[in-house]
Amino acid sequence: MGPLPRDRAVEMLEALAPTLPHSLRESVVERAGGNPFYLEELARLLVARGPEKSGVPVPGSIQSLVAARLDALPSASKRLLQDAAVVGAELWPGALGVLGVENAADLLEAQEVRELIERSDAAVLPGQIGYRFRQALVRDVAYNSVPKNVRAQQHAAVGAWLEGVCREAGKEREFDDLIAHHFERAALLARDVGGADEEAEAKARVYLERAGDQSHDMDAAQTAAGFYERALAFAGDDADRTTLRIRLAEALVGSWQHEAAMDSLDQALTDARRLGDRAAEGKALRLRGDSLRMRGDAEGARRPLEDALEIAKEIGDDREEAEGLRSHGLLDMFLGHWSASQLWFRQALARYRDLQDPRGEGWSLQNLGWAAMLMGRMRAWVLLLRGEVMEAGVLAEELERHLTIEHPEYLLNAGFALELMRILRAYVEVARGNLTSAETIARGTLGTDGSRFANMAWVQAIGRYPLFVAALLRCDTAAARAHVEDGTRWAESFGDPFYLGQFRFARSLLAFEEGNIDEAEWSVQEILGAGELGRIWDGSAGVRWLQASILRARGRLEEARRMLEEKLGRQNVGLVSTARSRALLAEIQLDLGDAVAAAETAAAAVEESGEELIARVLALRILAAALVTAGKAADAEATIRDELSLLDEADWDVERIRALGVLAKTLDAQRRHDEAAEALDRARTLLAEQPAGTDPSALESSLLG
Repeated sequence: MGPLPRDRAVEMLEALAPTLPHSLRESVVERAGGNPFYLEELARLLVARGPEKSGVPVPGSIQSLVAARLDALPSASKRLLQDAAVVGAELWPGALGVLGVENAADLLEAQEVRELIERSDAAVLPGQIGYRFRQALVRDVAYNSVPKNVRAQQHAAVGAWLEGVCREAGKEREFDDLIAHHFERAALLARDVGGADEEAEAKARVYLERAGDQSHDMDAAQTAAGFYERALAFAGDDADRTTLRIRLAEALVGSWQHEAAMDSLDQALTDARRLGDRAAEGKALRLRGDSLRMRGDAEGARRPLEDALEIAKEIGDDREEAEGLRSHGLLDMFLGHWSASQLWFRQALARYRDLQDPRGEGWSLQNLGWAAMLMGRMRAWVLLLRGEVMEAGVLAEELERHLTIEHPEYLLNAGFALELMRILRAYVEVARGNLTSAETIARGTLGTDGSRFANMAWVQAIGRYPLFVAALLRCDTAAARAHVEDGTRWAESFGDPFYLGQFRFARSLLAFEEGNIDEAEWSVQEILGAGELGRIWDGSAGVRWLQASILRARGRLEEARRMLEEKLGRQNVGLVSTARSRALLAEIQLDLGDAVAAAETAAAAVEESGEELIARVLALRILAAALVTAGKAADAEATIRDELSLLDEADWDVERIRALGVLAKTLDAQRRHDEAAEALDRARTLLAEQPAGTDPSALESSLLG
């Protein structure tokens, strides 16, 4: 939010402090500089002081101003706010009670406190009404006004209170991270003042690890890494430190932070060998192999995986042996050795069943499903990108049936493979132009249909991408942005660079569609400059399509044409087919005034699109525009009517509006003005019926002229 205009600031001040002397109003407005929060705090401070102290200088910074306002409160209210700040952004009367605040519930409802703290339902505890600070700055100032030694004792007390309340209510796991926060702050503040709270340190270590384990179980590896790293500060001895380093490395590997993972593993391996801890040594070696595989170094991965499995067998560590067998299977699956990978997974499955480990059993079954399915899934993607949409859809449904009916045991504990197949089906529906069906399938992966796997970070991330595409095709940029932000947040939690890149590309595409050309160009360059991620996306048809579109928007048509001509036919990565890239080339040729070449290119794009409706209708519309420009209005009319016939089988009204605009131009070119007017009327009726989020400005230009 920008600064308030002067007239609005004056109105706000009059509403907040109608009794403030006129002589002070101008100086208050001037001092606030349009900052509404500063203006509100300054006005309240002056009113609280009363007219007899109107000449006393006011604090210069907003932090000092908030501190002055707190000082002006009754002592009981100020003490409550300070204690509440220690409890946190979310707070409860019971927590204030353990800090010695009497009648906390009544004080929280006092007028001077309610201006700063309000009720909240964000973090629910049984028998407790939740509250929160209205402004983070107020909490920060109140918190920093409490001496560190007092804060340390209070954090420990709040942590113990939360621990007891949550244990009694069976919500300990839900609040592990918050309990960890209080014990961690108690321990660190005690250190800051030259002391030590051994009990707080021990509890901080336990709850930070538990919070990390909870994040790890949800595949939020990057979040888990943060908890494990914090837990390391409270490790009990070298053996405990080695254990936590390995847990940290496991989370770092899972979030693709391989350099940091290797640093942690190197130290863990050194310490494990010094301590003679063969179990820790074996696990560290396995994680090293997993990291090397994920970085594409299959040959380098084989040796540490073999050594890790040998150690596990030597010391009789059945659980680590099972993990090692599964890692070998993943390596062979990475190399495309499908049969070999299934042998490894079956051995791992047998070990996990002996251990009665349902999570390991579930992952092994899922991996068996993957191995059986990957060839089919890859074939489905190839079919989709070739425009053989119907066959891709049939194959996706067959694979889903294979997982759910023929081999339901593959989905015992981990259904990510099934969710991926559903997401593939959503992409197929987008390619067919069935946007509503695509959205229904994609939302199903996010748990709205009761999916058991909706809490998996990968599912939450990639399930939002077809929703983003559908929203963008509908010109609903607000919904598209929401899907990008949600998908990015989930992708960041597990750190996979490919999916992070996918949502960065989505952000670039969204910026372009919104007309923010500079932002789109900068964002694309950021993707291409991101190391391994850049090398992956440099081969993407989507990226080169967007780069050419940016050049076209800047009027650099020859550069755009050359880029597309040079890269057409190269290996495609992503969701923009070669047919769509060729359709864009036809548009650029038309911009350059070469209608004949544009018509030839667009016709080739139509042929190349196969059953991919999205690419086919775009190519048909561009072909019709080129034919009109070339003076072949009748041929153009036939072409655009072909597009409209295809759209009758889809629910993509936005493209139907654009097609009707082109139809009107072809009819006008044939002097059939009444029919042209009728086509425009149909388009405008459709435009008026679009959902609230659709941006009409993106469509109106296609109906002009």
